[in-house]
Amino acid sequence: MGAVDAWIEVLSLAEDLKLDRKHYCGGAADIAKFFDQVRREMVYRVARAAGMTEQIARPYSAYLENLKIYNCLAGGLGTPYMRRCGIPQGCPFSMAMVALIMRPWVLL
Repeated sequence: MGAVDAWIEVLSLAEDLKLDRKHYCGGAADIAKFFDQVRREMVYRVARAAGMTEQIARPYSAYLENLKIYNCLAGGLGTPYMRRCGIPQGCPFSMAMVALIMRPWVLL
């Protein structure tokens, strides 16, 4: 199962709804820069409000606040720097945080 399978399923569902003359709504998000723009303070607050314990929240926030970023180009490694915003893309925990902060939109 991959992205193509998901697209086929979504498009088939939309086509069924259209053929049945039922109203439907969909959304798409380009998340290429999304992870770089997430406000970490919001993530911490939402996670704690959702019940994340301090034993998990404290090390997670410390990890993100001290994370050093490196740019790679043509096999070279750039100077490390820190970002004011963002969470690591591809990190399973980041995906859980994205799901948590998107939950209100999903419920709508």
